[in-house]
Amino acid sequence: MFPGAASNLLPIVPVGQILAGAWWLVAIILYAVYTSNLIAFLAVDITLKPFNSLEELVEQAEYQYGVEDGIVQMMLFKASLDVAVVLLMPL
Repeated sequence: MFPGAASNLLPIVPVGQILAGAWWLVAIILYAVYTSNLIAFLAVDITLKPFNSLEELVEQAEYQYGVEDGIVQMMLFKASLDVAVVLLMPL
């Protein structure tokens, strides 16, 4: 191609223009999502939790835990027979 010459790579048909525009829109959205996730990953300081199980959570005093009374999760906890969940419930 000569300098200043027009390119024949652009779509002329409206359907082709719509597809090309949609392709660029998807590419820009994917680029934005990738870069925002990369920035979020690099910006967050990953700290180790002082507990690895529910039993250790019950034994520690640094973090508060629990659910509010009257919500669905509390009703599920009350209906549960799991020992770890029973340990977390207030008496």
